[in-house]
Amino acid sequence: MVGQKRKFARGSKEIGKEGILRSKMKVSLVALFILLVFFPGPGFTELPKQNLARTTVVIDPGHGGEDIGLSIANNLVEKELTWIVALKLKHLLEGDSQVQVLLTRGEDLNPSITDRTVFANRLKAELFLSIHLIEQRSADQSEVFVYQYSPIEVSKREAKTSASLDRKLVSWKEGQLRHLKKSLSLAQEVHASFYPPWQRGAQPIIGLPLAILAGIDMTAIGVEISAISKDQTESAINVEVWLNHIAENIFNGIKQYRMKMGTGSP
Repeated sequence: MVGQKRKFARGSKEIGKEGILRSKMKVSLVALFILLVFFPGPGFTELPKQNLARTTVVIDPGHGGEDIGLSIANNLVEKELTWIVALKLKHLLEGDSQVQVLLTRGEDLNPSITDRTVFANRLKAELFLSIHLIEQRSADQSEVFVYQYSPIEVSKREAKTSASLDRKLVSWKEGQLRHLKKSLSLAQEVHASFYPPWQRGAQPIIGLPLAILAGIDMTAIGVEISAISKDQTESAINVEVWLNHIAENIFNGIKQYRMKMGTGSP
């Protein structure tokens, strides 16, 4: 009987220790949840209020903060131009009362790729689009590069097609792998909005293991537009027309994709 009491006492102590550990784990999990919800990380002042009754689209204006990206002419820099395009695109998309557009960064902030990814995934958006610029390679032709995530590593020569998007290769299994088919469909529609079928010389849709797309757990693409020439930047009207052209074509591509998926209106 004494042995049973001792055994029971040891058992009670073990159960007590286990209970304490469980309590500590619960406290830790609660603390982690609070940190994730109320402290979204560098690059964001606060989490946006999401209207769950509307479809959410996340736009990622490239660069920001001290990272100005591509410097063109007449004090035009990529971080500001991608921000303007994002606002124009947001305005166009929200012309549909069922669509809500949220941006991955504030006007002059530069959240990390991880922050941008977590931000988009927590919103459980319908689609994600990252916007960047590239130096103009042809004086008489504006080029557009549309990127889809691909887990296959490419040659160094292929990886240098553009200098702006972050091409950090990743080896872990990415959330984007679940959405490759829809992402390709979105890429095709956006690509077609810039390059109609009858126009020759269009750049193909490019598949690369881009870090900015790798962890995005939804339909996602990257769009990179060649900058206008130095002469064209001297006219504010030219710059405005160029930025409108970018936003409108991306909008048309997204609209066609959403109609094809049955989630958008004509």
